[in-house]
Amino acid sequence: MKIPPYNTTEIINWIERNNYFYKRFCYLSDILEYYLINYVLVSRERAKSIAENLLDVIKKCNTVDYNKKGVPEAYTILHFLDRYHRFQLISKLLLKYYKLPIKRKKIDIIGVGTGPAPSLFAISDIYTLLKIYGKETNKLVFKELKFKTDYVENSYGWRNWLHRFLEFANGTNEERYRMDYEKYRPIDFRWSVPYQHGSFNNAKGLDFRKRKQELFMSLKTKYEIGENYFSQYSFEYDFPYWRHSNRYNLVIFSNFFTQISLVNNLKLELRSFADSLRKRGLIIIVGAKGDPRKRTDDYHAIYDKISLILEDDKYYKKKSIGFCKKIKFPLEISYEWSNSYGKKMQSFYKSILNKFEDLKVKQDIPTEALDFLENRIKNNEFKIKWATHIFRKGFIFKKKYKK
Repeated sequence: MKIPPYNTTEIINWIERNNYFYKRFCYLSDILEYYLINYVLVSRERAKSIAENLLDVIKKCNTVDYNKKGVPEAYTILHFLDRYHRFQLISKLLLKYYKLPIKRKKIDIIGVGTGPAPSLFAISDIYTLLKIYGKETNKLVFKELKFKTDYVENSYGWRNWLHRFLEFANGTNEERYRMDYEKYRPIDFRWSVPYQHGSFNNAKGLDFRKRKQELFMSLKTKYEIGENYFSQYSFEYDFPYWRHSNRYNLVIFSNFFTQISLVNNLKLELRSFADSLRKRGLIIIVGAKGDPRKRTDDYHAIYDKISLILEDDKYYKKKSIGFCKKIKFPLEISYEWSNSYGKKMQSFYKSILNKFEDLKVKQDIPTEALDFLENRIKNNEFKIKWATHIFRKGFIFKKKYKK
């Protein structure tokens, strides 16, 4: 059944009229700040381990060990809120251009190499806001939306961070309710992000067709299904869990592909993610902009290689032939650091620096990292820019299966 037409301008106007994006941003920023100051930066030793790693999470994101003490917290301090806001803007544009998957059936979303999961926090927000909009307007297509997020993450440091922080952010911990809670009550809804229980540890070796076949054989054995069954019954309708397993509507790579060698190493896995997409499902690649004047620039080489991998060959299944094509979407998205979101982040950075100073570890912050933070606090005259590449899955039925 086709989704009835809806007016994205009307929905975006509703979001902006209620200032929901900014309210949620402030809410998450205040929760994170309160959690860091009251639960993380609680001793000089712990604060020192974070301060000393701030430069590494600026300069060595590709190679730093996220299982090392203090590294996940340092990265979160410097990057989480910015990346969360980036995906607020991306999700708004997806909605505006009718690209955001909206279906009657459950929408499955997975983040790859998710880290602190800023993209999943933002995607959770947009779908939850659509549900609220549906309830207010009695539009069933939104009111009855169902979605689920998952992630791939190899680092137990990140899994532990996500569990602890989400437990606080989504919980009813009485400490959280001291944060001027009445101000936030209207937009206090939980983030639908897995705690430490993302389904996959490593993108390397992920083969969703193989996983689906293994599940098929497991169910067939468990329920003692013989060959006669298949001439009378439909396995996919008797076992809907199997039918919908390992299928996605959104696959997100947020600042994941930073080296061409990683793209080459995950060529098969990239195609497996594309193969797992449902009809009109999206792969979203977000990363640094690169230099448009240099076609040999590393990031341009990365994005060109990803396009080649995803678009070059078809995706063959029993009944259909699939394809993945890059869609028209603003290649460069940006926001002014002087806007209200930038000012909120300035306040956040200032509070964290003050806490470092109180614990007498500010001097342990590497000079370049301290300059970075102080520049973010004092300087308003710059833009945050990034590149966004989006690929959409389509398919056609093979001739014998066309209705």
